Amino acid sequence: VASRSWWASSSDNGAGSRRGDTSAAPRGDSLSRAYANRAALARAARTATASRAKSMFQSAIDLDPSLRAAYSGLAATNFYEYILGVASPQVLVQPAFEAARKALEIDANDPEAIVALARAYQLEGKHTEAIPYLEAAIALNPSLAQGCYNLGAALTFSGRGQEAIPHLESAIRLSPRDPWTAHFMARLSEAHLFAGRLEDAVAWGRKARSQSGPWAWTARLGLVSALGHLGRLDEARTALEEMKGKRPDVSLTFMRKHFP
Repeated sequence: VASRSWWASSSDNGAGSRRGDTSAAPRGDSLSRAYANRAALARAARTATASRAKSMFQSAIDLDPSLRAAYSGLAATNFYEYILGVASPQVLVQPAFEAARKALEIDANDPEAIVALARAYQLEGKHTEAIPYLEAAIALNPSLAQGCYNLGAALTFSGRGQEAIPHLESAIRLSPRDPWTAHFMARLSEAHLFAGRLEDAVAWGRKARSQSGPWAWTARLGLVSALGHLGRLDEARTALEEMKGKRPDVSLTFMRKHFP
């Protein structure tokens, strides 16, 4: 229940705005103020969602301290609090590791618990260290789409885009209707970008953009960059404005701080 609440509440716009709202961004003197107000509302909604998810996972642990999945979920919540800019990594890294390691104490061969530990390393920005854990999780369960996705992401952010591509393709194939489909496609776009395959990066970026789901604003990241590298600046600006419409506070500073 906590997992489903987390996904359902963390919609693209983050602040209870209508799904699919494509109204134009405000213009003129009100632009900065409107973006700031939307960002503040979105931040409040994300904080409330994260707090609720953590509370529900902790309640499950209190009811059954041997419930491995609750510890894995608690570790994942810390990871996404960082991604969403709810809290700093200094606050979240230790509890993420503690929850993941507790899950592994209960079942050392559980693939989801191993993925939870790998995500804790990714929370620190240690993508290379996460890779062997993700490989181990996939060896235990080759059908684990989240394992394939996180391995593809870790390889991509380690500068190994070409190696990441088949793992991200596997994630899409294994779970084509996954709530994370936009993210699977977005990371695939970035993998092609890092591999120098710019047209493929644009194609997958556009596919990612067409998806809905939690935090689908990230689907535009590879698309904006690939279009810029190709010199298609008008298209890049349009994609960037779309992204800021979904996440008004996005900026280079935000990305460096809140995207491991």
